[in-house]
Amino acid sequence: MADVTRTDGGQMQPLLGRRNHLEGHRETKKEWLRKPAVPWILIPITLVSAALSSTLASKQTLMLDLVCRDLRDHSDSDCNSPKVYTRLAILNLSIALCGSLPLIFSVPYLCAVSDHHSRKRPLLIAIAGITASEMIPLFAATFQKTFPTYLLLLGAGLKGSTGHILVTTSVAESYLRDCTSAAGRTKAFAYLYGCLAAGSAAGSYVAELLEEMVDGMVARFSATFGLAVLALAFLWLLVPESLAAEVIPQDDTPQPTEEPRRLWSSLKSFSDSPRARRNIVSLAIIDTLIFGVGLGSASIIRHAFVKFGWVAVKLNRLTMVSYAATFLADAILLPVLVRILRPDESSQCMNLDLVLIRGALITKAIGYIGIAISPTPILFLVSIALVSFGNIATPVVHSDLTKHVDQRKTARLLGVIGLLQKLMTIPFSVVFEAVFDAGAGSAVPGLVFLLLAALLGVGGVVSLKIVTRNI
Repeated sequence: MADVTRTDGGQMQPLLGRRNHLEGHRETKKEWLRKPAVPWILIPITLVSAALSSTLASKQTLMLDLVCRDLRDHSDSDCNSPKVYTRLAILNLSIALCGSLPLIFSVPYLCAVSDHHSRKRPLLIAIAGITASEMIPLFAATFQKTFPTYLLLLGAGLKGSTGHILVTTSVAESYLRDCTSAAGRTKAFAYLYGCLAAGSAAGSYVAELLEEMVDGMVARFSATFGLAVLALAFLWLLVPESLAAEVIPQDDTPQPTEEPRRLWSSLKSFSDSPRARRNIVSLAIIDTLIFGVGLGSASIIRHAFVKFGWVAVKLNRLTMVSYAATFLADAILLPVLVRILRPDESSQCMNLDLVLIRGALITKAIGYIGIAISPTPILFLVSIALVSFGNIATPVVHSDLTKHVDQRKTARLLGVIGLLQKLMTIPFSVVFEAVFDAGAGSAVPGLVFLLLAALLGVGGVVSLKIVTRNI
């Protein structure tokens, strides 16, 4: 006789029904765990961000020690001599070139793989490259007396050839595009950039904590390597694939984007609509200007040192204020604004996004003007907070870019824009450095920040070319 149970009314009921219900519940839970969702991708991205930021200062110290060691082998060199810092600058430039040049080939190809085959595969490759590259400074710190300095270039090459942070962020944004509707995408991108800021702040804090607890760099590089391994394991074992099988043609081969010298013109190939093409180019210009302005922000620390005489402790607090304000803006303020101003997903999204972009550009511009003219440290910190609040422009711009292209073009578009910004790094840095040096000895020491505000004004003018109807 089949297993039965008695109901309250005295009727007999098979136990099989209850068993099927429990199995169905377990199956539903299993399906939920394997369903692509926004939180899945935020966890490994936060861990990677923490890993990359936790040893930025330690790597510079390590390179300085290695360069000083190499020179001391040939002479009684002082580690504070101009010769040492010249050699360090050459080493930094060599590392930047070894990390940047392979991106020209790796970013287009890996982003094309993401659009045609799998979101996880290029993400795994990029984070595996970051993880492997973090082993090299760990070995250098462990065997500091004998480690060949030139092997540091190998770590940069590993990052560049596997896409580094450009592929990581581009594919992560494509993953979010797969998981969200157009109206809810801005909030998802805001959470992503909030997690990047939170990871950077946490990484800096962990590095500072380890510096106080442990004498030596090995523990710090070990922690960085551990975070990268944890991010890689989480992505590999737990994060579900977001690209549905039905959108992947079986006979499709990923084609890289246009060659680097034609990056700007290649942006027009992502849509057949003239209005959409104009929007894509306009948003790309705005995003590149924001990126360039961010490079100019590196002068804030030197400006604070010269203007207020701040030392390392206060400069660290300045950095923490910037990270905290960015996290609050991206992870809390922007989602709240979207929730209030766009109460339902049927509301017009482009109109609100355009308002948010212009408001963020204005806020950042006011912040940079404040940094240039602030007479007191309090106003200076408030200005930095305004600049950080203006960072909501980036997730909104990237969210809007994904609304103009098909799912199978998302990563390639974001990769092209990221690569374009990477190639613009040197021109931006040279110009800002020259303007900072010119302003430092003049009556306007904050001249470079007025230039940054003017560039944001240009971004505001470009935003007038964006259309929100009949795209």
